[in-house]
Amino acid sequence: MQYILNHDLHIHSRLSSCSGDPTQTPEAILSSAKKNELNLICLTDHFWDECVPGASRWYDTYHKYSDISKALPLPSDPEVEFLFGCEVDMDKNGVIGISKEKYDLFDFIIVEGHSNTVY
Repeated sequence: MQYILNHDLHIHSRLSSCSGDPTQTPEAILSSAKKNELNLICLTDHFWDECVPGASRWYDTYHKYSDISKALPLPSDPEVEFLFGCEVDMDKNGVIGISKEKYDLFDFIIVEGHSNTVY
């Protein structure tokens, strides 16, 4: 079976503390996507909505909407569709770290669950 890799929908910028790369800007991400012939990418920095209680202390730094939206407007290129998304956690009680009122601020939302969560 042959696979075609033409997209990446889970990319963190320097705004996510897990990135560890101060050069990981939206412009650098787009440049890398073009170099690797990707035609669809999504910036998915970590986010926990301040309106949703239960965030871990890890979210106190650089993971609010006011922080991650600093990437906007995203750079554009006719060859690469660049989406604005986020990665939110689901806590052990099944609480997802984004309110429905914030859904439309993003093109794509990744929800990371925890293995001890009962669905």
